[in-house]
Amino acid sequence: MEYKLEQDSHGYYYVSELKYSGASKSMQVLLFVRYKDGDMDLIRENNERMHECLYDLYQTNEHLKDGDTFTINGEVVYRCEGVHVVKID
Repeated sequence: MEYKLEQDSHGYYYVSELKYSGASKSMQVLLFVRYKDGDMDLIRENNERMHECLYDLYQTNEHLKDGDTFTINGEVVYRCEGVHVVKID
């Protein structure tokens, strides 16, 4: 399945049309990195933090499967492979 990475009006990335565990319908899932000290950052760029976010999301979302892809403007930028999310150059 292909999931679109889109930006909201504030420039924060989210995954559109993704079901989340326990939800009955698809929703927009905002991407963020949480740090050990409790702080968090919302994602505004396609960088290592986004990659980390997508990896964490893949590990915790029962609807994401091996072979699923994430796109920005129609271009595949990440793919779920085995237990990992890999960046597509």
